[in-house]
Amino acid sequence: MSDSVKPASREARTLVVVWLLLMALSLATWRLAEAADFAGVGATALVLGIVVVKGHLIAGIFMELVRAHRALALVMSLYLIGLAGGILFFFAIAR
Repeated sequence: MSDSVKPASREARTLVVVWLLLMALSLATWRLAEAADFAGVGATALVLGIVVVKGHLIAGIFMELVRAHRALALVMSLYLIGLAGGILFFFAIAR
């Protein structure tokens, strides 16, 4: 019986740790946005980098893409990176 409990508790622990990490990244992003001297393309790139990391965590752990076919995980990664790159590109040329 203890064998069947261990994987479930390990999964629950993983979910809690990832959730706490997501909350910490959200607070870090908020603090960066509130900083008076935090602006420009570099700042936007940092925030978008945090967004990509958060997206990977959400897709990988909460949407269970770590257990899905590699092609699906690759498509999600390319989407997140491409979206952030596109936003950063248009932000940079608009300045």
